[in-house]
Amino acid sequence: MSDDAKNLPALSDETPPSTPPAGLIANPRNDITIPLYSKVLRPQDETLLQRGGGKGIALYREVLKDGRAYTVLQKRKRKLVAREWIIEPASQARVDRKAAKVCEDQLRALNLDAVTLGLQDATLMGFSIGEVEWARDGAAIAARRVVNHDQRRFLFGPDGEPRLLTWDALAEGIELPQRKFIVHRFEELSSDPYGWGLGRILFWHVLFKREGVAFWMKALERFATPIPVGKYPIGSMPQQQQALLDALSGAIVSGAIIAPAGTDIAFAQAAVSGTLTHEDWCRYWDEQTAETVLGQTLSTNIGQTGSKAAADTHQKTEDELIDGDSDLVGATLRNTLLDWICAYNVPDGAPPIIKWKRPTNVKEAEEAAGLAADRRAKDLANIQQMKTMGWAPGEEQEQVAEIMGYEVVACEPTPLPQAPQTPQANQDNFNQQTAFAEARDDVAADAQTLEDAGQPVLDGWVGKVRAAIDDLLSTGGQLSDLPARMLQLYPGLGTKKLAKLIGDATANAELRGRADVNDEAGK
Repeated sequence: MSDDAKNLPALSDETPPSTPPAGLIANPRNDITIPLYSKVLRPQDETLLQRGGGKGIALYREVLKDGRAYTVLQKRKRKLVAREWIIEPASQARVDRKAAKVCEDQLRALNLDAVTLGLQDATLMGFSIGEVEWARDGAAIAARRVVNHDQRRFLFGPDGEPRLLTWDALAEGIELPQRKFIVHRFEELSSDPYGWGLGRILFWHVLFKREGVAFWMKALERFATPIPVGKYPIGSMPQQQQALLDALSGAIVSGAIIAPAGTDIAFAQAAVSGTLTHEDWCRYWDEQTAETVLGQTLSTNIGQTGSKAAADTHQKTEDELIDGDSDLVGATLRNTLLDWICAYNVPDGAPPIIKWKRPTNVKEAEEAAGLAADRRAKDLANIQQMKTMGWAPGEEQEQVAEIMGYEVVACEPTPLPQAPQTPQANQDNFNQQTAFAEARDDVAADAQTLEDAGQPVLDGWVGKVRAAIDDLLSTGGQLSDLPARMLQLYPGLGTKKLAKLIGDATANAELRGRADVNDEAGK
């Protein structure tokens, strides 16, 4: 039996354990996947093991030389820094609120944005380390600054604690004091204290893209630049041929060709069919890089067309990634810097919680509030419908409180206010409705009168149009000639009679309206 197993308390089905097992049984010291030959652990990142060589983790710094990789990584880091950060006490106890106030004051004096940017180097490298420089501030001990260090200077022991490499300890490093070094890890794994950064993925993206760029340059040199061809007369001496070749070789970097023909010079252009795909190859890896870092590509490659729905979805995905970074950085600061500040200045207080607030999307919030209101209205209507059928919830008050989201109390129903209805008011309403119906009948009658009076005019127009079409067809014309014939016919249609009828109808309607107003006014 191993020593770890011997230290475990005996368990049985009948008796619960008095104390839970402490620490980890499956720990780096007995991890069969980690070669442990000294006091330190080595990174388990396969990319570093295969390609790192003497560079080690500095290999991932080369990723930042690619413009697209640098841009998307900076965007992810700075979107978190651009958010407003807040400090919340661990509880409402007086000592915890005091601890939160002390931590907030020190963070504001410390320039938390710079600290956050440094810690987020772990996104690419796997881990980042910042050293806290403490100083006396009256009766308090304050973090004066946090210095971000190069990852190449540190190793990790089996306990996961960092060790500093020095000239005197280049193999295993030296132990470091407590409450001094902040270690932030991206995708922390219990078996690898070096973290699991995006560099292990982005390195290959950048490598393949660079290879594509190299081939692209060769293709441009081969197919986009003409090659000078010198033609020397048959029988020319080798010295003359070489002189011609030397003269043309300096004309273009792609070289020159000589051939035994005349003495003229021409330019040979290489032919290529189809489209070269090197640009597509490079763009593909750019998109893969953006998707790996930001979870989407729309903010970096919008393409020829855009979609608001797609933009909203991609923005939501990106915000969720930043929320995750916020939680990780906040947890690291709470477990290290904030915990240390409290230990030095408010020993009895619990370290506060730090958060970075996501900017409020006003439209999204209003839509969510509207949907929630509709849902509440439907739930209340369902309860009312149940009661009309003779059923009611067992705990109606609790059900309504859950639907509304706040406490409710029973009260007498309050009817909606209504205007008083007297017999005279009812009679007036009836008279108004009757008068409106009669007026509507009068308008319909006037419209029918106008239609009947104007029908002969319209019939005359239709007859003339039909006669023009018959004449056009009988004379061998085409229907395509009809528009021109209609333009000739239009002046002779005559609109005066119809215009007079419409004018009389308009005047009649105006007079009828005035009469109705006078009748209502009692004049």
